[in-house]
Amino acid sequence: MAVEAVGTTFTGGAPVTVVDVARLPGRAAPAPPGLGRFPAPGELWVSPALGALLDRLPADRHPVPGTPTGTLGRAALAHPGELVAVIRHRTGDPAVTAERAPDPRRVGDIVSPTRVASFTGAPLTDGTGRMYESLARVATILVIFPLLVPAASAARLSVSRRDQRLAALRLIGATPGRVAGMTAAEALLTGAAGALLGAVGYAVLLPPAASLPLAGPAWGGRPDQLAIAARSTT
Repeated sequence: MAVEAVGTTFTGGAPVTVVDVARLPGRAAPAPPGLGRFPAPGELWVSPALGALLDRLPADRHPVPGTPTGTLGRAALAHPGELVAVIRHRTGDPAVTAERAPDPRRVGDIVSPTRVASFTGAPLTDGTGRMYESLARVATILVIFPLLVPAASAARLSVSRRDQRLAALRLIGATPGRVAGMTAAEALLTGAAGALLGAVGYAVLLPPAASLPLAGPAWGGRPDQLAIAARSTT
């Protein structure tokens, strides 16, 4: 078993998740996700993004103390660009014994020291992620339903005009087969143009839409909590 606590610090306005861990005396502790082993006392493991940031910053501006010992694997991260540090402490250190006050601005980002039996639980979605999901569903409904009214009106108008054109063709002597062929060709061309326009619009708009931040990661990422903390089970 182990003790785990989670906190958040900032560097240049970007949040850095700090996971403090300690092994309970006389207990075997499994390796957290993304680490090949349980860290030794004093070791600092960082995510690839945080490691690159530490290389660019002077030592006096590092958001976490110490020199990185290892690099966290993908399993330890909620998204590839996440800034995460895992620090191993001794059992009696304040970092893994003192209670931490929650911050309502960042739900789930601060966790007081908690005993955990393993790191194999199911990942959880934090409060911010759930809020974004709910708002996205409401926004989708608010956008789709108003569009149905003009779409239905446009469809009725299109049918009326097509009936008038077909009636004019029959009056000038067009055979039923030719009228049916022209109707099918018109529907095919209209549908193909709409599908092509939709595919082009999707390809153009998807990259900027996927880059929008959503609860930390980009829209296309997973807005989960830190994977190490989220998978922990007591």
